[in-house]
Amino acid sequence: MENRRSIDTRCRVLRVFSLLAAAAVMIAFLTTAGGIFVKGIPEFTSGLFSYIYTERNFSLFPSLIGTFYMTAGVLLIAAPLGGITGLWLSGFSLEDRTYRIISILIDCLNGMPSILYGLYGFLFFVVFMGIGYSLLSGILVLIILILPMIIRISEKAFRSVFCMYRETGEALGISRVSMLRHVVMPQAFPDITAGIILSAARISGSAAALLYTSGTVAQIPGSLMDSGRTLAVHVYLLSSEDTEGGSVYAAMVILVLITGILNELAFYIIGRRKHE
Repeated sequence: MENRRSIDTRCRVLRVFSLLAAAAVMIAFLTTAGGIFVKGIPEFTSGLFSYIYTERNFSLFPSLIGTFYMTAGVLLIAAPLGGITGLWLSGFSLEDRTYRIISILIDCLNGMPSILYGLYGFLFFVVFMGIGYSLLSGILVLIILILPMIIRISEKAFRSVFCMYRETGEALGISRVSMLRHVVMPQAFPDITAGIILSAARISGSAAALLYTSGTVAQIPGSLMDSGRTLAVHVYLLSSEDTEGGSVYAAMVILVLITGILNELAFYIIGRRKHE
């Protein structure tokens, strides 16, 4: 009886600490986001969305287009490659030695700081391969950065499909291709989609890896070999260039809205999937 009371007391204490921690995080987020919006919204002008960037308007339009190009280019290659790799890994047993080695490598890559990817991309793509500061260099290094995340999410999505579905399909004599197309993919697709959207949010907020690869030119890239900056790089550079600090807050408002909408969309898809 005393042991049960002791456990209940500990649970209540942990619950209180959890609520306090959640409240502290929410207050910190609302305070930071509120400060950004209060300082950034008044700086919204027509010049902020001009087609050409100048030192007077600090236009973020070229950075928005650069972010779109970068995200689309990365996901165009990383999404199918990561999904196929995740499907392949889901066929391994969790106790398989090969799987454990590959899993450790993926987790190590997933936990590496983005600045290390940027340095690697600079040395290999920019210098060794001679691509230079370009949109292509940034896309290639972000593919390497985001692949572990998509692979892990895809693998978990495929593993979450109940074994009963697979066993039922085999019992009915359905081929593996048909079972994958009509049974496994429809069940795993929402989770994979949510993972790809989260990956897009991470790409939109990446700056360190792109400073050494895609460059910092404030113009709309005309080709894959042209240099350009994303919105995250734009915010970083303005924080050191803009002495008044108004335009950097305006750019931060757009960046917060983009990443926030993408994250909320991903969580909506996951929540809807759980309620089905």
